Amino acid sequence: MGTEDISSREVLERHVVAQVVTYLKNNPQTEKCFFTYWERICAAFPGMPSSLIEEAMSQINTNADDLWWQNLEQNVSAEIVRRAMAGEAFAFEGLDLAHQREGRP
Repeated sequence: MGTEDISSREVLERHVVAQVVTYLKNNPQTEKCFFTYWERICAAFPGMPSSLIEEAMSQINTNADDLWWQNLEQNVSAEIVRRAMAGEAFAFEGLDLAHQREGRP
């Protein structure tokens, strides 16, 4: 197998994974269950190798994690950090961070 074959395959794989990620973003679900995502991808893209499904799901999770951290960084005040460092159980009380972890705006 030549170098062109490998690079062409890698490019094709990236495009396929991007299509899956776009599909999942455009067709959101309320339940964030791993198996539900897996089943949805298998139904929409029959025969897709598991390695590509895993890559797409990893990208979705990374995007959701990034949104959660951005929200945390934008909303955490010095007072919240002080309370958290003091070991207060509800230091983050009042912050709505859960919706950002799920990828919702």
